[in-house]
Amino acid sequence: MAKEKMQAQRGVTPAGTSVYSKWMYEKDTRFTGGDETKAKFQGWIVFDKGDEATEPFVQERIARHKQAKGKDDNCPVKDGDARERKAKEDDVKAGKADEVDEMINDEQFDGKWLVKFTTKNAPSMFDAFKRKLTPDVAKIMPGDTVRFQFKENPREEGSMRGCYLYLDGVQLLEKNATGSGGGDMFDVVDGGFQAPEAEAEGESTGGGGDF
Repeated sequence: MAKEKMQAQRGVTPAGTSVYSKWMYEKDTRFTGGDETKAKFQGWIVFDKGDEATEPFVQERIARHKQAKGKDDNCPVKDGDARERKAKEDDVKAGKADEVDEMINDEQFDGKWLVKFTTKNAPSMFDAFKRKLTPDVAKIMPGDTVRFQFKENPREEGSMRGCYLYLDGVQLLEKNATGSGGGDMFDVVDGGFQAPEAEAEGESTGGGGDF
C-alpha cells in the first residue's frame, strides 16, 4: 500500500513575541546578493519553552517536520538555547568573548523557541479587531505581541524535505515596543494633526485576515 501523503495545513499561531520584525516590511536580501527577486519576506515569533499555551503548537511543527524527513537545520522551529551571534566590543569588555565577531551564545533567546515563516509577498497586517493595519498607523516592532496566520506546506521528496511555514497575515495584539522610543515627553496640542484610525476591515491581498 502506498504511503499516504502529508496534507498541507492552515492555521493561526498562539500569541507570541515578534522579533526581527523589519523583515515583515522588507525582503531579506542578505543571502541573495541583493537580488530581491530571490529574496523573501520573513516573520519570526518567539515562545517561552514549556508554556502550556504554546508548547503543543511548537512540538507539532517539530514532529511534522521530522515526519516529512526534514533536516534539523531546515526546521522552521529554532532552539533559542542554541542560538548564536557575533560578539561586539561590549561582550569582550564583559568577558563574554575573547574577540569581536567571535560566535557566542545569544542569551536573549535562552529558554525560548523561535519559529520562522516566509512569504514572497508582503504579509497583510491587522489590529486586534481584524482591521487592516498600515505602517503609518502602527508598525509592528520587536517585542510586540502578535499572532501569525500561516500555511504549512510539507515536502516529502527532494533535498528540501520537511514542513515549511508560509506567512499569510499578521495580527498585532499588544503594542509593547515604541520604535525609536521618542515622543513620551510631548504634550497634547489641541487642534493639531491626529493620525487616522486603522482602516475598516478589508480583504487581504496576502490571503490573511481569518483570525
